[in-house]
Amino acid sequence: TYRMDVATRFRLQVMRPEVLELMSEALATPEANIPVLRGRLYRQLKSVYEELKQSGLQQFQFHLADNRSLLRFHLPQIAGDPIFNLRPSVRIANTEKREVSGFEVGRTVPAFRYVFPVASEGRHLGSVEISISFDRIQENLSHLLAGGDFGLLLDKKTVLDTIDPANIEKFAGAPVHADFLIENPTVS
Repeated sequence: TYRMDVATRFRLQVMRPEVLELMSEALATPEANIPVLRGRLYRQLKSVYEELKQSGLQQFQFHLADNRSLLRFHLPQIAGDPIFNLRPSVRIANTEKREVSGFEVGRTVPAFRYVFPVASEGRHLGSVEISISFDRIQENLSHLLAGGDFGLLLDKKTVLDTIDPANIEKFAGAPVHADFLIENPTVS
């Protein structure tokens, strides 16, 4: 259900000619000149991002086909960094040019991610990612299943190898085993 919702939002709200034009221009622009394009893209899709957040979607990101992050709506000040090594879903979407969905740990939070390749006139431009946190899924499951209790265990080594140190306080040790973490319920 989440995948269908996200795919529809991507198709109707993101895949617009003006967005494709900006991504195409960004791909051909050196990183030093990208901030202006990034700002235009942000302003163009800010209302879409606000709507995504209201519906519980957590992250909205654009990546270029050449391995550069173009825009993270939740952290617009961090961009231009290579992303393929850290994020297999983004690498696969861009190298195999196919939609990728699944759970993945990122630099700030783990999430269920939906990554869509973007092309225009036969040219691969990059990808767009829309993510939802486990917290939101847990909240919906509890509502649907009358207060059920759900948890998600995260491999400690994977989290520690991937997450930025500034975000480690979002996690706590899992009570079931020392090799696992949970998202810290007092923070997340």
